[in-house]
Order: sequence, then structure tokens, then C-alpha cells
Amino acid sequence: SPTAPPRTAASDPFQFVFDWFSDHAVLVITAGILFFLLIIAIWLVVLWISSRAKFVFLDGVVHNRGAVAQPWKDFRRLGNSLFGFRLCLLLIGMGTLLLICAVSALISLGDILAQQFDTGAIAAIVVGGLLSIVYVFIFLFIGLCLEDFVVPIMYQRDMLTLAACKLFWHEILTRNVGTIILFYLMKLVLAIAIGALACVATCLTCFLA
Repeated sequence: SPTAPPRTAASDPFQFVFDWFSDHAVLVITAGILFFLLIIAIWLVVLWISSRAKFVFLDGVVHNRGAVAQPWKDFRRLGNSLFGFRLCLLLIGMGTLLLICAVSALISLGDILAQQFDTGAIAAIVVGGLLSIVYVFIFLFIGLCLEDFVVPIMYQRDMLTLAACKLFWHEILTRNVGTIILFYLMKLVLAIAIGALACVATCLTCFLA
């Protein structure tokens, strides 16, 4: 019988790509791991720079100057402390998200094994969705408070992140919970209004053009 012609990229591109990845599995996996590690390294560097830069920016606003080199050195201790705290917070957030996924998978395990979509899958979606909403609001609130209150406290009192968080919790948050919530609700309303105005302005610009 005649031999089938070899597959080429032109005849079957998807199968050709799949075969290439299968033949070079070690190379692909190694490249993927190296790329992932590179992304993590870049992300850590950006997180570290942004942690130090927050104090440089705040110092420039307070003193009305554009210095960078000296404040970068002066706030090394505070910036590194903030970096470590933000890194731990992100790791906790990732762990919490994985826990939510594990709980949802455990609830729907029966339906997954039975390969059906029944009450277990619906319950998993509901529970996972509610937990995800709570998760987003909690970590978003923590991030906003860290940005708007904890960093200025660290700058003003020369305190490390944990000490500044304790001070914020005892002296500000517990005494002004309602005010802080209203503050962030107002910021949300303003952000939505600005976004709507930007969309309207963009549409008008396109229409006039």
C-alpha cells in the first residue's frame, strides 16, 4: 500500500504544532519554567521598586521637591519593610484563593466524579462565588488602607509596616469604620463618574472625527 505523506505545517497546522511540542517536550517544559521564573523575578523587582518609590513620591509631595537619589537611600528601611509586607500579603491572598478553589472542588466532587451538573456543582458555584466576592472586597480594602493610611503613617512616624498597621487598626480604623467606608464609597462613585465621562468624551471625539 502507498505510504502516507508526512504531515507538514501547510497540510495540518494544528497537528504539526502538537507533534512538534510532543517531540520537544523537555525543551518546551524547560523554557516554560524559565519563562515563569523570569516573570516572577520581574514581578518581584517591580514590587520592590514600587514599595521604595511610594516613600520617594510622598517625600517629594511633602517637601515640594523632585529629589530621587537621597530619598531612595533614606527610606530604604521603610521601603524594604513595605515590600516584605506586600509580598506576604500577596502570598496569603494566593493561598486564600487556592483554598476557595479547593472548597468549591470538594463540594462539587460528587458531580465531577459522576460527570454531571447537579446540585453539588450548583452549590459549588454559589459558595465559590460568594467566597470570591468576600475575598475580593477584603483584600481590596486591605490594599487601599495600606496605600492611603499605613504608608503615610510609616512616613510620618518612621515606623515599620507591622507597627504602622497596628497603630492604624487601634487609633484610626476601629474609631472611624463608617467614615472610612464612606470615604472609599465616594472614591468609587467618583471613579465611575470619571470613567463614564471619559467614555462619553471618547465617543464624542470619534463621532466628530
